[in-house]
Amino acid sequence: MMFVYLSKKIAIPSTSQLLCVSWDKENGFIGCSGENGLLKVFRLEGKEDGRNSSLTSNQALDGHNGSVLVVKWNELHQRLTSSDQHGLIIVWTLHKGQWYEEMINNRNKSMVKGMDWNSDGRKICIAYEDGGVIVGSVDGSRIWGKEIKGETLADVAWSPDSRIILFALGSGKIDCYDSSGNLMCPLEAQSKWKTVCGTKIASMKWFNSRYVYPDPDVPSLCISYKNGFVALLKDEMDTEPIVFNSKLRISCCQWNQNGTVFGIGGSYLGSPSSDQEIINAIEFYSAYGEPLSVLKVPGKNFTSFSWEGMSLRIAITVDTNLYFATVRPGYKWCSFGNTIAYAFNKADKLETYIMFWDAKNNERYVKSFRQVNAICEGNEHCLIAARTEEGKECLIWCNTLGTPIDSRMIGFSATYLSSAQNYLTGASPYYVCVWNLRSTNSTFGTSPEEKISSSVSYYHLKNGILIPCRLPLDVPNPDENNSKITCLGTSDKLMLIGTESNIQIYTASDMKLVGTLETKSKPVRLSLNFSVTKLAVIDINGNLTMFELRPYMELTSDNLGMWLDFERKDVWDIRWAPDNPDMFAIMEKTRMYIFRGTEPEEPQQSNAHLCSFKDLEVKAVQLDELLKNPEFPKKDHFVTMEVKSLRDTRSLLQQVGTKEATAFVEKHPHPRLWKLIGETALNSFNNWFSVAFSF
Repeated sequence: MMFVYLSKKIAIPSTSQLLCVSWDKENGFIGCSGENGLLKVFRLEGKEDGRNSSLTSNQALDGHNGSVLVVKWNELHQRLTSSDQHGLIIVWTLHKGQWYEEMINNRNKSMVKGMDWNSDGRKICIAYEDGGVIVGSVDGSRIWGKEIKGETLADVAWSPDSRIILFALGSGKIDCYDSSGNLMCPLEAQSKWKTVCGTKIASMKWFNSRYVYPDPDVPSLCISYKNGFVALLKDEMDTEPIVFNSKLRISCCQWNQNGTVFGIGGSYLGSPSSDQEIINAIEFYSAYGEPLSVLKVPGKNFTSFSWEGMSLRIAITVDTNLYFATVRPGYKWCSFGNTIAYAFNKADKLETYIMFWDAKNNERYVKSFRQVNAICEGNEHCLIAARTEEGKECLIWCNTLGTPIDSRMIGFSATYLSSAQNYLTGASPYYVCVWNLRSTNSTFGTSPEEKISSSVSYYHLKNGILIPCRLPLDVPNPDENNSKITCLGTSDKLMLIGTESNIQIYTASDMKLVGTLETKSKPVRLSLNFSVTKLAVIDINGNLTMFELRPYMELTSDNLGMWLDFERKDVWDIRWAPDNPDMFAIMEKTRMYIFRGTEPEEPQQSNAHLCSFKDLEVKAVQLDELLKNPEFPKKDHFVTMEVKSLRDTRSLLQQVGTKEATAFVEKHPHPRLWKLIGETALNSFNNWFSVAFSF
């Protein structure tokens, strides 16, 4: 799951409304503009989670008199381009740590509606509201210019290969031009959505594939409309675009650095009871238009946002304030045994790679796939949903070395995975497949030779419930569904299906619906404790709630259990202890909490992803740091955090003695604590009674 939360607020010392923000992804500079000629450049130094971060290189740039509407970085040539309401364009350059005015262009006819540098930073295309277009070079030379007659312009975008320029017209039409300014054709696929999207284009962004190897099968062009509709295309020739309604009044859209996520920012009206209060938000989606997370932003007038270079932070302009948000990406990874498996890409390769890293022995095994959709752990193994070189979707069951033990071709792309002792589950927004595992042994083998015989059953979410279906699967009809599948949760006897409006509970043996739990908002993570008596639910807003389930034999549609009086905000990860049904660990912003029931211990500072919670120790991995250089993970990326009772017992043994520590453990019994006392007494050879009592 992906989660985003606000981590810092900076009030710009001015009464001017902020209008635009742009983050230089290569060098870390932030350009921020507003009314009355406001233009500032600064850096944010410090931790990416927002802790102890501060502004440096804070410089005001003078030169504009009107509202500065557009700010664009040329990252490869370290230039900043700004434009105001009067059409004045200034190019700024860095010299000896200070920004200076390098070039000025003033057409004196119309304001600039869009500027875009091409992928190598050598050309800039400027689109004026009155239809004027200028393409210039990085050294200030004019390459060509033209007037688009009878039209106003709303935005401009270069294609990733710099061959094509798209112009969004005021009429809502989008025209394709070649790099020399010759009209090629209107955007062919636009006729498929123009009737619902309207005519006012808010923003048009074509992902710059300079950072990753371009995948022709993944949408990279995002066109957003002010009425909330969004169209996603693979390229200008795509005739089957993905179109959806975000229900936002969209102001802008932006891709993250690797093109896997885009955000659309804007506002929508609250409920009638709130007097139509405006609520600002940024909604985050996958490249295929699947919703991932929502960040609500305080204030009245939301204007823009921009991703940081590693896509772990976002800068946001609202009113006279600059906000920073921290992003917890939805990494494709899992932890099983001593192994951590995670997916990553290389800038010069189309394939996706999975690293199987034995963190204990620091051994690495890398496997390549055409595309990886999801990863999950289970039974000391790893389940991978991937696409083969032939374009077929499959599930692969791997051991700790990344060696496939078994695999099954399935009829859809699984984006949600879950595993239980005897079966594996994969799901898309409309389909579920259940892979039943049958082995002669009680546990799974770890060698490829110990094959597992199995069968796969398919189910289709239709009219709100799962019904059996067969291959080949029909194309899903959204009209038949009042919601989509959003997450999975499994145990040996129960299967839980999270949808946009509820959580459905099925028997794992025959997939019969037991009952439904209504939810206030869309669940994105379901986690059962080992005794299947409590269900933790994290929703798309990061709210954690808890449901207490009735025993399996007592479950009925009228008596599933009850919601507990428990809620935590800003939660993005959870792990249950395997030896205590009431103990669990959660990640809440940059803090790790241990809970016994509903009572938390003192938090520990961390931004690591939870791997396991066993023997009063939480093991976690710092994926943000690890994935900066994914081919060479270090043991430093792996961290261990102890529960308070374990820390207190260790402290008593070191500072007081075994007698006081034994008294403490008698009040807080746990096998790990008794083992610690026994080991300490054994090493000291002075308390044989404690040794015998502990073991």
